[in-house]
Amino acid sequence: MKKLAFRFSAACLTFFVGTVSISFFVKSRNRLAVSIAEGQTLSIAEAKREIERGLASDKLEKIADLPARNEYYEWNWIQFISESDGWLKADEKLWSTRDGGKTWKLIFDGGVYKPLVGSSETEPNSIYDFQFINAQVGWLLQGGRMFKTVDGGRSWEPFAESLMASYEDRFSAPFYTFKFLPDGRRGWIAGGSYRHLKEGESVANRYSSNNGKEGMFGAIFSTEDGGRTWRKQLLQGSGHIGEIFFLDGEHAWAVGTSGAYYLKNGRWLETETDAWDEKGNVIAESLDVVIGAPTCSPVAVYFLNSQLGWLSNSNGYLAKSIDGGKTWQDIVNIRDYQDKDWPLLSLYPLYFRDSLHGWALGSDGAIRQTLDGGATWKKLEADVEFTNIFFLDSWHGWAISKDGLYRIKRF
Repeated sequence: MKKLAFRFSAACLTFFVGTVSISFFVKSRNRLAVSIAEGQTLSIAEAKREIERGLASDKLEKIADLPARNEYYEWNWIQFISESDGWLKADEKLWSTRDGGKTWKLIFDGGVYKPLVGSSETEPNSIYDFQFINAQVGWLLQGGRMFKTVDGGRSWEPFAESLMASYEDRFSAPFYTFKFLPDGRRGWIAGGSYRHLKEGESVANRYSSNNGKEGMFGAIFSTEDGGRTWRKQLLQGSGHIGEIFFLDGEHAWAVGTSGAYYLKNGRWLETETDAWDEKGNVIAESLDVVIGAPTCSPVAVYFLNSQLGWLSNSNGYLAKSIDGGKTWQDIVNIRDYQDKDWPLLSLYPLYFRDSLHGWALGSDGAIRQTLDGGATWKKLEADVEFTNIFFLDSWHGWAISKDGLYRIKRF
């Protein structure tokens, strides 16, 4: 589930301009020199001037109002598979459009439930995640239940029932996210799973159960036959996985309060860092997981190709990998760079057109653009607070808010 808690943050940056490529120092416990764009020349001053010239309110075009007016709706997820076919959700409801967002049709309503037995108070039975691979075939995840449609949402059937039944649902939401490849056969469902704690092992209270004898750890289930059978992998980090990004069946990444992981030969491996302080200690603030209120952890990951990718943490740090996610180095802290008045600022989701140009949504509801591979970011000044952005490709981007659906024009 794309929870608001995933979009909190805090951090810092200093930079240094090289003569051949942009290099900069990250201000954390040490200073790291990292090349932003190998083989490309663009000074910090040039990047800032280009951003100022190109980033203005004319980058946004309102398409239409949203399908329902409700101040309490959290319009927090959107997907398009073409310029005309798209979907958006708000809490327990899912809508579809066939005309680029001008009109919408309600195709799923999860209703409400009572979180406490005997209470008259109800809460939306929220949709945690959804995905369509074409105009007819799609899935949605609603807490411990998953549904599939093969007719564009006119009907929904329970999906992966055996997987759900075997899952230990001690908390309200054992599964948080899923992804299927375009073939509809290969995919992953992720969340957290309980296991007995080893002697001397402990987890945070929020991930503890059975009087501290069991703990929740990140778990990813994979299928290669369209969901008929599943293979479970329990991860090393306590907590859960909340986001999966993939390029294909061999290149995928997962992040959450359990940490950050990459796929290799069908197994999920925990990422590392090649950043070290003066005492030889490994450091990468973008990989930090701090359990508390709010929880700080990796919340978004985006890869341009099998090697080059970016990772955002709810504490405000943005990192870059040039080896497929095996190792990471921090490149910027968003809050200390430009938004010190915003106490917790992170970037989620991320999208990059190439090694230099990218978009992201800040947890303050502002859209940001980078022209230097993530070293600097400029806020798009608009009198709208956005809740999600989605890019089909560099020519087709959308943003949603309570005010309506917007097109993001190509940068």
